[in-house]
Amino acid sequence: MKILITGTTGTVGSELYKNLSNGSTSFNAGVRDIAKASEKLKSEKNLVRFDFTDPTSFEVATEGVDRVFLIGPPMVMELNQLFKPFLQFLKGKGINKIVYMGAMGLDKVPSMPIHTKAIEQLKEMGFTYSVVRPTFFAQNFKNYEGDNIERFGIVYASGGDGKVSFIDARDIASSAAAILQSDDKWGVEVDITGPGLYSYSDAADLLSSILGKKISSPNPTPEEFKNTLIQAGAPAFVGDYMNEVYGMIRAGYTNVITNGVKELTGKDPIPFEESLRYIFN
Repeated sequence: MKILITGTTGTVGSELYKNLSNGSTSFNAGVRDIAKASEKLKSEKNLVRFDFTDPTSFEVATEGVDRVFLIGPPMVMELNQLFKPFLQFLKGKGINKIVYMGAMGLDKVPSMPIHTKAIEQLKEMGFTYSVVRPTFFAQNFKNYEGDNIERFGIVYASGGDGKVSFIDARDIASSAAAILQSDDKWGVEVDITGPGLYSYSDAADLLSSILGKKISSPNPTPEEFKNTLIQAGAPAFVGDYMNEVYGMIRAGYTNVITNGVKELTGKDPIPFEESLRYIFN
């Protein structure tokens, strides 16, 4: 058994890297720039150069590999096209097992068939695959909202009053690892969530307690949210994309708690407040 991690320096990929580094399973960790990745990950262990857009990187990255953790970069609408040359290479090399990371609820948004197309491609090409579909990451409060929280004392999201069972990236990684290291968890598609439901206003209250200062949630309308991003210098498509994503919350698609993490790992998911304390301390 040997695993290739794609997206190693991302939120989930870096946690999967830590997870596998602490065990005995053999793996390669695909990164676009080994020097930058080793600095970010604070480790050079098992790093190999890999880039979906550079087929010359595929051979070395997959040396000895028989299964792959497949994750795409954010805000790429045609992931299936990005993945296609790599998947064709895998089929030619006889590497058939893939754990794909989708997103819970996005399949209900017809205008964003990002993961639906990618999963259909895996099926059509005859891969043995499993899919983990996490809800919104707890880590995004630091990765994307950290500046707003720390400088302006706000959580700025157009999710309305909808609730989310925010999940810790460590639980996503352990869920993916449980499948990748198994012989009997293939062919499943599992929605994975945290153990509680929270609005962005609830999250702001928790952050107020954790950080010892008032954090509020202005709850902008989608139009206000998009205009704020444009005024801050973001391209218009970013606001449109994020409003579609936050629309899942407004529509109630994320108002769900599943038992997916425990089914895959045998452990309860990390509580949201514990995740926030870990992330901000």
